[in-house]
Amino acid sequence: MKLPEMIIFDYGDTLMREKNVDVQSAAQALYSHIRLNPDALDEEEVCSAFVELYLKAQSAVKGSGTDVHVADVARLAFAGTGIELDIGYDECELLVWNSAVKGEILPGAGAVLKLLNEKGIRSAVISNISFSGESMRRRLNEYLPENRFEFIIASCDYVFKKPELLLFEAALKKSGLSAESVWFCGDSFNADVKGASAAGIYPVWYNSGNRKPPDDAEKYNYCEIRSFAELEKILRGDGENA
Repeated sequence: MKLPEMIIFDYGDTLMREKNVDVQSAAQALYSHIRLNPDALDEEEVCSAFVELYLKAQSAVKGSGTDVHVADVARLAFAGTGIELDIGYDECELLVWNSAVKGEILPGAGAVLKLLNEKGIRSAVISNISFSGESMRRRLNEYLPENRFEFIIASCDYVFKKPELLLFEAALKKSGLSAESVWFCGDSFNADVKGASAAGIYPVWYNSGNRKPPDDAEKYNYCEIRSFAELEKILRGDGENA
């Protein structure tokens, strides 16, 4: 099969797995950067103010296809308590992410990225996430230093979540490529396979959990892989045609 000029990846549960959120560690990290605390709130109170507002914001947008930006939540939460930090809210966002959630690279992700680099196949990311693209870039550079992602589209920066067509169209515009020259690899059939298909991008469904495809899956032309080793075989030309 003809290889793409670019593969765009999903982030969560595709390139990286994130679990076991440690809210207390995030609260402690934030608390160390407070420079003004007029009500003398303790760590638990600061943490509660942030978490409660984040959950309220997520509840407000649930089902709307839009996303919430963690930095904006922090800005409002601290404005309501009179707290001021000695770092900016973009830095605050990355601090919360790195403190609260440790990442785990999915097996074979690094090898696939190295192979793309060797073959001159470009790469990028589109993710449904409440952290900014810039924060994600810094996180990916730490965990996957072999990456050469040309751009990162994070839903909280672009209002809408996948499968919104506008996100995929924006990615194509950024790439300067036609849809036929691009693949999209992600773990969600609805967000990734259906979203990419709507834009004319060839979907690669990363189904590491061996999940059953939805009832309407036969309507879509896609490739299913269970591991990045399978994608590597396809890219090397020794895997089955999709």
